[in-house]
Amino acid sequence: MRLALVLLATLAVPLAALMPDPAEAQARSRSASIVAQALYAASATTAASERAADERASRQRARIGELTSQLAAARANDQSQTTEIERQADELAAQQEQYVADLADRDQQYARQIALYRATVTDVSATPEGLEALARFNAGDWAGAREILTRLTETIDRIEDMERAARYRSVAALYNEAFNRGQETVANVIAQYERVVALDDSNIADWQALRNAYINSGDAAKQRQAADRALALAADDRERASAMADVAIAANQQGDLAQAIAISEQSIAIARRLLAEAPASLEAQTDLAQQLRLAGVWRENAGQADEALALRREGLALYRALAAADADALDYPDGAIAMLIGIGEIEGGRGRYAEAEAALNEAVSIADAMLARNPEQRRPRRRRLGALYELGDLQFKQERWSEARASAQQVSDEYARLAELDPSSGSLRRDLAAIGVFIAQTWAGEGDHAQAEIMMRRSLAEFRALAEGDPTSWSLRDDIAYSSGTLGDSVLAQGRIAEAGLLYAEAETLARANVAANPADANALGLLVDLLPRLRGFAARTGDTTRVSALEAEIAALPQDESSENQ
Repeated sequence: MRLALVLLATLAVPLAALMPDPAEAQARSRSASIVAQALYAASATTAASERAADERASRQRARIGELTSQLAAARANDQSQTTEIERQADELAAQQEQYVADLADRDQQYARQIALYRATVTDVSATPEGLEALARFNAGDWAGAREILTRLTETIDRIEDMERAARYRSVAALYNEAFNRGQETVANVIAQYERVVALDDSNIADWQALRNAYINSGDAAKQRQAADRALALAADDRERASAMADVAIAANQQGDLAQAIAISEQSIAIARRLLAEAPASLEAQTDLAQQLRLAGVWRENAGQADEALALRREGLALYRALAAADADALDYPDGAIAMLIGIGEIEGGRGRYAEAEAALNEAVSIADAMLARNPEQRRPRRRRLGALYELGDLQFKQERWSEARASAQQVSDEYARLAELDPSSGSLRRDLAAIGVFIAQTWAGEGDHAQAEIMMRRSLAEFRALAEGDPTSWSLRDDIAYSSGTLGDSVLAQGRIAEAGLLYAEAETLARANVAANPADANALGLLVDLLPRLRGFAARTGDTTRVSALEAEIAALPQDESSENQ
């Protein structure tokens, strides 16, 4: 019964209302033909055709040429039927649209360009006046098309910018590869990618490459800007998780460890879900391993050594499995080295020296194997230096001063060479200064405070210079605080009390500011916890009993985080 009612209702509608309006159909057909002609004749289509020249494309263009000639002849013939002209126009439009679609399928650069152009000509052709202007433009009537050209200008400029950006992008990639081989400076890599994003800021890979370059240059503020832009451009969950990890790195660099941890938890959750959906995917396994590596750093910085160790062991297992599945890939052994260094750092901080040394020696062995295969690569070389530095730190903890100094000197010599090759790298300069502080402390451990002071002052001057160029970096302020305090120790040991007091005051001011700005960071708190007893000792030496009492009360109230590592 219900079906019958519907049928009766349909029959009640006048037949004319169910038939297409011939005039409307003709208008749609004309509009589609004009748009198709504009897309086919676009300069972007011409350029893409040259890039994709093959037999199939040649046949398509030849057929379009034949149909164009036939249509022109039909329109010139007064005897031609309107329906035949419309049929030929529709066939030509279909061939032109198919050609454009085929090109777009094979050329992603062209696909983006022609999509922008299509949006413009479709918008313009939505009105009768605009459609006529577009038709005149297709016919080469410059004066008649001037109005439409005004609206097309921005899109044309955009397409040209995208074409230039694509060319510059290839150049920037070569610069980046040269940098990875130790043959180019990070400043030049940054200049190349900044030129690309100035023309086309819609490519996430450009911003990620630029973010990496800013890390190496030591520019925390620009690092964060690039990471935020990449996150805004993320098109799917995988890209989003990767970009979130970059934002977490930038947040930590700017002193917001709590935000870094919160973002990291979200990105790890995404990576775990994607791996659960495709457990055999090497890509998903790699993504999770990378997320675990970074999360281990944030947890260790927060004083959560157990959590950090668990994350690193899970990540190490993934990297080992990935390396076994693809022996030619460099990222997997590199990730394993990073995990082993982190494990060695935590185990060494707990006094488990044998376990720490085993992990670090394995890291050095993997790096040596990578360098044997590809001696030009910068990353395994720097990883190897990181492992050697941690081995030196183990020796330092055991008061094996000369051995620790010898290990650190190897690292220092290599960093000095790299920094000389790339003076624009802020990260290299910072690492070299940090190693200088470490070596100075080995001299202080042996009682040679004069030699320690020389090296401390050199490193402190470098930290100050870097901080002036990157005022948003809390990690550099932490470096200055630590260096000022240790320099104060050596100056005080030489009997220069007033000068030591100034250095201690600077260290205290910066350490307290770091804790206030980033209370979740165990490194910042650990620095203050380590400094306060020395400040108390200095106050006692100068006879300031009131200050001694205040510091003793503060020391008693503060958490004593034995797992924090200040340098």
